[in-house]
Amino acid sequence: MGRARLAGVGLMVLSLTVAGCSVLDPPDQPAPSDTAPSAPVEQPPTLRDSVAFVSSGVVRIEVTTCEPGLPPSGSGFLVDEDLVATVAHVVEGARTIALRTSDEVIRGEVVGVDPDREVALVRAVRPLGGSILVFATESPEVTDEVAVLGYPLGQPLATNVGAVSGLDRRVEFESQSLSGLIQTDASVNPGNSGGPMINAAGEVVGLVEAKTGEGLAYAVPAGVAGDLVEGWAAAPVVEPPADCPDPTADLVTIESKHADAPALARTFHAFIEGINLGYYEDSWALLTGRRRAAYSDFESFVEAQSTSTITDFVLEKASMKDETSDTADVRFTSRQAAELGPDGQTCSQWHLRYTMRMDSGYWRIDGAENLEASPVECAE
Repeated sequence: MGRARLAGVGLMVLSLTVAGCSVLDPPDQPAPSDTAPSAPVEQPPTLRDSVAFVSSGVVRIEVTTCEPGLPPSGSGFLVDEDLVATVAHVVEGARTIALRTSDEVIRGEVVGVDPDREVALVRAVRPLGGSILVFATESPEVTDEVAVLGYPLGQPLATNVGAVSGLDRRVEFESQSLSGLIQTDASVNPGNSGGPMINAAGEVVGLVEAKTGEGLAYAVPAGVAGDLVEGWAAAPVVEPPADCPDPTADLVTIESKHADAPALARTFHAFIEGINLGYYEDSWALLTGRRRAAYSDFESFVEAQSTSTITDFVLEKASMKDETSDTADVRFTSRQAAELGPDGQTCSQWHLRYTMRMDSGYWRIDGAENLEASPVECAE
């Protein structure tokens, strides 16, 4: 696997001699020609230096499964140009996987997973840009300062600093028991899972696993994860995607091949279902604050949608906009009372470009603009 390390900062120290005013030199003072520069002194990197160096190699992982509903996101990190390490529960039951950096989004597939030791490896369909992280060869010690990097709650890349507060911890989760974990007081949230915990040298000492209600977080040790990842990198064990029909197919047709399209379709599916069934609170929850402002308040939103039914929804094209945003070009048909329809229309055909934003771990609708002469009245 590719490797990259953070070089120390060299500091050249020169000894300077100041000439005296006396005609005679002090007896013990060496002649100027005897004074030579000292050897370079290598300064160890700081945790801040290391975070800056490795951060481009931390990846957001967006997964859809066979289960209905909105899938949350997780984190991972590059261990080679096309390999991303994470924890097993982030990719459990994955139907599709999207790997997102600050510059691009591409598809991935699981090429190694050990649910009992909570480690997984994902291979990207093409190389990703970014720093390649390395696993530490020595375990951290209690009180060592560490940094946790990841995408908490789907927000932009964040770093939280803390200390190792315990080693070889055993923790009971809902469906499994894990032992040998690193305990830290560094703050983590949903979405951090799978991200790296690094030391001052920029080495990965653990993979973030979870936090407890007591404010403590836990990580899978590098000593466990490193061996597994190295083995899968040398001999991939491809995990086929979950085999099930597209859970959104009853309301959303996906034409886009973009890696984010399946996850975006989940949001549109839930939004349409809420409108069609009159579960307006569910649809309202899928709007960002910026988009809600377009309706003034919830009551105005309900009034505008109260007679609407949405059908024939097609996700034509998805594109990455920035680190936390996409655009989605869609077509659909709406039927509504004439007094609530555009220009008195009771059936309208729309062509819109939505702005979608990752907010609190899920894709939400942030804005909308008409494309072409949308909307037009349905043809008879």
